[in-house]
Amino acid sequence: MIDINLFGVYYAAMAAYPFMKAKNEGDIVNVASTAGLKGGKGMSAYAASKAAVISLSQSMMAEWRKDNIRVFTLTPALSLPISRWAR
Repeated sequence: MIDINLFGVYYAAMAAYPFMKAKNEGDIVNVASTAGLKGGKGMSAYAASKAAVISLSQSMMAEWRKDNIRVFTLTPALSLPISRWAR
């Protein structure tokens, strides 16, 4: 899970960075989860990997803002199907 959720985000951003740096601008949008903000039962590895994405994004932003590259993190939450609310 760490390989995909964390390292995938890291390697994709690192591959894009030189091109954005050369243009002196860019935006990176990483997708985490609210599980990364507050874990839950049975989701230790998932929550840890998403917390790592949040921290990675904050570090990239701090390091890359000098190159006019912005890094954002989306933290979507689990949502229930609309049919559950229609009852």
